Amino acid sequence: MLKRPRIQASWLIVMSALWLTLGYNSLFAQAVATSIPHLQLSLAVALGLLLFALHLLLVECLWWPKLGKVLLAMVFISSALAYHFMTSYGVVINADMMVNVVETDPHEASALLSFALVKRLLFFGMIPTLILFAVQIVPQRPRSFMMHKIVRVVVGIGLIATLALTSYQPLASVLRNHRDLRYHTIPTNWVGAIQSVARTKLSTPPQFENLTQGITPSVTTDEPQVLVLVLGETARTDHFGLFGYNRQTTPELAKIAANADLVAFSQVQSCGTATAISVPCMFSWLDRNSYEPSKAQYSSNLLDFFKAAGFAVRWIDNNSGCKHVCDRVEHVEIERERYPQWCQNRDYCDDRVLLEYLRESITEVQQNTVIVLHMIGSHGPAYSRRSSADVAQFTPQCETAELQLCDDQQINNSYDNSILTTDKVIAGVIHELAQHPIAGAMLYVSDHGESLGEQGLYLHGMPYWLAPQSQTHVPMIFWSDEQFRQTYQTEVDCLQQQQQQAISHDHLFHTLTGLFTIDTPVYQAKLDLSHACERIG
Repeated sequence: MLKRPRIQASWLIVMSALWLTLGYNSLFAQAVATSIPHLQLSLAVALGLLLFALHLLLVECLWWPKLGKVLLAMVFISSALAYHFMTSYGVVINADMMVNVVETDPHEASALLSFALVKRLLFFGMIPTLILFAVQIVPQRPRSFMMHKIVRVVVGIGLIATLALTSYQPLASVLRNHRDLRYHTIPTNWVGAIQSVARTKLSTPPQFENLTQGITPSVTTDEPQVLVLVLGETARTDHFGLFGYNRQTTPELAKIAANADLVAFSQVQSCGTATAISVPCMFSWLDRNSYEPSKAQYSSNLLDFFKAAGFAVRWIDNNSGCKHVCDRVEHVEIERERYPQWCQNRDYCDDRVLLEYLRESITEVQQNTVIVLHMIGSHGPAYSRRSSADVAQFTPQCETAELQLCDDQQINNSYDNSILTTDKVIAGVIHELAQHPIAGAMLYVSDHGESLGEQGLYLHGMPYWLAPQSQTHVPMIFWSDEQFRQTYQTEVDCLQQQQQQAISHDHLFHTLTGLFTIDTPVYQAKLDLSHACERIG
C-alpha cells in the first residue's frame, strides 16, 4: 500500500497561494497587458508579487486544523467555475454579478452547462482538490501551529509593505487608473463580491416605507382601462427591425406600425446590465444614480401605486421571478402542464404561453387593471431555445452554450430568431387588447441588452461604467387603442413626440403614474414623458 506523501503545512499554504496566483489568473495577465501596452518588467513582477501576497494571506485565513483542506477545496472549485465563465463569456466578477449568481434558478443554470465547463472544473478544480487531500500534513502542536501562522502572516504583510515602499508610485497609478483590473483577479474578485453581497443580505432590513397612503382612485372611463406591461429580457435595440436593423426581426410589429400609431422609443438606456438590478430599478421611483437595492425593496414601487389607485394588478412570470417587485400584488407562475404545446423540452416555456394567460386575464377584467408579462425573451446563452422551429428563420443556429465554439453568424442567427418570438408576443398582446371593449394600452421595454461576442464579450452583467452599449441600449414600444386615446389623446401625442429623445428606465415610474394621474409624493414631472410637451410648450 502506497504511503501518503507528508508535507509541512507552511509548504502546502505557500504552494496553494502560488497555484491560486498562477493557475487562475491568465485573464488578469491579459487584462494588464491590454491596459498597459508598454508594461515594464519591474512593474509586472511587482503586480505578480502583490497578487501572491494577497493569496497567501487569503489561504492563511482559511487554514485551520480539520477545516483547512475543505475550505481550500471550496476555493479551488469556486475559482475554477469563475475562471470558466470569465474565459468563455468575457464576464467579470463583482457584487452585481454575484447577486445574479445567487438569484439564478435551476432552469437558467442548466442552460450554462457545457463540456468546456466540465473540463475546466476537472482540471482547475477537482485535480488540485484531489492532490490537496492526497497529501498528509505533518502534525503540529497548537503552540507551534500558531507560531508558524503568525510568521506566515508577517511574511505576507511584510511583502505587501515592501512592495508599497519600493513600487508604490507605479502600483498606485495602475490600480487607480485601471480599476477594472480587480474584477479579473481570481479568487479575490469573487471572495470580495461574496463579502459585499453577504453584508447586504445579513444587514438588518429597514422598515418598509409605504408611500401610497392617501392615494385616491385614478380616473375611470365607461369601460375598464387595461395596461399590459410586457417586460422583455435581454433584448437590444440594434437587433430590432423596427429600429432599423438590416434584418426584419419584427415583421408583425412592422405591419402594425404601417396601420396604427406605434410609439417606438429608439434611445432608451437601461438602469442596469442584469435582471436583478434593472427590474427592481425600473419599477422603483428612484433613478439609476440614487438607486439602492434595499431602499427599492423596502419602499412602495410602481405596482403598489397602481394597486393603491384602485387598479387590479397581476404579474405573470415566464422568467426567474419578479425580484421582489410583485411581493404585494397577485403573482402567477406559468403552469407547464396546462399548456404543454408551449413548454415541451424547454428550460422555460415559449413566451407565447403568456398570451394564453393574458387572454384569460382580460376576460376577467371588471376594473382598471395592470397586467405584467415577464418574458424569458432572448435569455442566453441558449438563444436557440427561445424560438421554436415554426418561428426560426435564420440558420444555421448556435445550438450550444459554448458560444465561443460558434461563429458570429450562428450566434446572431439564434439571437435574432429569439427576437422573432418577442415580436410575435408583442403583436399578440396588441391584437388581444384590440379585440376587447376596453380602453387598452401596451408598453414593452427590455430590462437590459446583451453582448454577442463584440470585443470578446458575451451575455451581460458587466459593471455599468464598463458595459458596452449592447448591454444598456434597450427597446421600448408603446401602443394604445382608440378608446384609450380618446381619454389620453394629449398624453399619447406627447409620447409620440419623444420617440427620438434620449430617455431611460428612470422615466418609466414617473411617466406611468403621470399618465394615469396617480398623485404620488415621489413623482418627478421632469421624468414624465407623457407631459413633457407641456414643459417644452
